[in-house]
Amino acid sequence: MNKNIVKILEASVIIFIVIISSSAVGTCVDSGKNYLKLLTHSEKTEGLPYEGHLRIYVVEPVSRWIHNDGNPYHFGFLDFAFDDTLSIEYQDTYEDRIVWDGNDAGYGDIQEDNIMVIAVVFNPERHQGYAYPPSTNPFDAYYVDAAAAATPGNTGNNTVNENFTHTVFCEEATAPWCGYCVYARDALQNIYESHDYPFYFVALIADVGNEAAEQRLFEDYNLYGFPTCFFDGGYKTVIGGYPGVENTYRNEIENCGQRDVHELNLTVSLEWLGNGAIQIHISITNNEVIDKPIVEIENIKGGFGVTATIKNTGTKEATDVEWSMSIKGGILGLINISTNGVIDALPVNESRIIKTGSPLFGLGKITITVTADEKEKTVNGFILLFLIIIPHI
Repeated sequence: MNKNIVKILEASVIIFIVIISSSAVGTCVDSGKNYLKLLTHSEKTEGLPYEGHLRIYVVEPVSRWIHNDGNPYHFGFLDFAFDDTLSIEYQDTYEDRIVWDGNDAGYGDIQEDNIMVIAVVFNPERHQGYAYPPSTNPFDAYYVDAAAAATPGNTGNNTVNENFTHTVFCEEATAPWCGYCVYARDALQNIYESHDYPFYFVALIADVGNEAAEQRLFEDYNLYGFPTCFFDGGYKTVIGGYPGVENTYRNEIENCGQRDVHELNLTVSLEWLGNGAIQIHISITNNEVIDKPIVEIENIKGGFGVTATIKNTGTKEATDVEWSMSIKGGILGLINISTNGVIDALPVNESRIIKTGSPLFGLGKITITVTADEKEKTVNGFILLFLIIIPHI
């Protein structure tokens, strides 16, 4: 009889202490440099789909169209082999083989030794551009993220180096009757032949019966006058031709080359099929890592209470990170404690320790669940009076 009374008293004490301990309040303190876990590359990187616009310009390096000085244009535009939007998941590759038949476009007389394609990927973000800067003839500008070119039997790549984030692309608005356009034509060709930059250009020639060229000039770019050079889709626009314009073009190419662009791996190759037809192989890989916080739960530890490390392994500061900790179990399931809080700011590669606010008391197996942001982590442990033991896995 006395033994039963003792057991009842012991159980009553345990229940009383568990009830008191269930009022524990959560706290957040700075952590030291301990308990840091190295994440694998796949854990640290995330990306978003790339929604861009691909245009493949078919050009003749020595154009069939002649300027009023008796000399041919350079890289005269014939037609688009492809002109449409595309969507590429992060680290996925878009590939396509496109047959362009010059006979269908009215250019069945193209020659193998005088044909080229220039593949250009335009970013989907809209910017305000002006065909006559700073404020005349507005148009929607979509900047270039990557460009590459190829002739038959060759493969071209979007070039990235220490000075250029991508290959710069220029669309030259010109017409045969335009006397000032000679300066633009020769300056662009001089720059291209110098190989000083990763750079391609195309001559969009008006008044020669090329509807695709005129649509690009007047509908997409709201053209004001000739000559006009649209660098990287209108990131920089230069109107007019004059002696010394080459220096202006070089400055704008260098400015464009330093732009922050979406990281794409672009390659294009060209095969001559004969009888005025070509086959284009295009490959675009989306390698852009998004700039965002990534909250991880690390190192749930026991002792006289429970602690957990919350770390930001992303590339951007995390703010208002909501967290919670629950501890359940013990004999007869009498332990059921929850605590929560908010981390106001969690800089990149820094961590905070969250913990229960007062010691726990009990006996038996327990389950500890920690959440932070949208992450959740659960571990099993054991409580022995005031001591919580969490085995290392």
